[in-house]
Amino acid sequence: MTKPKYLAADQNKSGKYLPVTEFRFPINVLGSAAETDLGEDLPDEGVLLYAYVNVRTAEATAAAKTLAVGLLSTETGGDADGFDTSVSVAATGLVAVTGGALGPLGHILDGVAKSPSVTAAGADFAELVADLHVWVMIPSEVIA
Repeated sequence: MTKPKYLAADQNKSGKYLPVTEFRFPINVLGSAAETDLGEDLPDEGVLLYAYVNVRTAEATAAAKTLAVGLLSTETGGDADGFDTSVSVAATGLVAVTGGALGPLGHILDGVAKSPSVTAAGADFAELVADLHVWVMIPSEVIA
């Protein structure tokens, strides 16, 4: 997981900047239709601003070429498809995670459900190389 820092201007025009951190999680779901914990956790507190999948090698073999994206369902408050139920990985490029029961836009991280996960539509994935990118604003780190 990588965490480059960005600064976003405060929309209230307070003259302060809010740190936005981008987290990158490599996706490895080859040969499994089970929910896959992406290995690293999001911070204990923050607001999810945006998420997308960068498909570097498209899935060609699988009959259904989609992923569900969410937070690990075994965690309290987790939902395996809470961010999106059907992210296409049939072509290379950036694919927006558009929303499910948890968001992602505006989802509040509470330190309980914080493990990103993906679930392949079937167990016949063979080629997929991708990363999940999640942008998080951490309000406790406001920079004057």
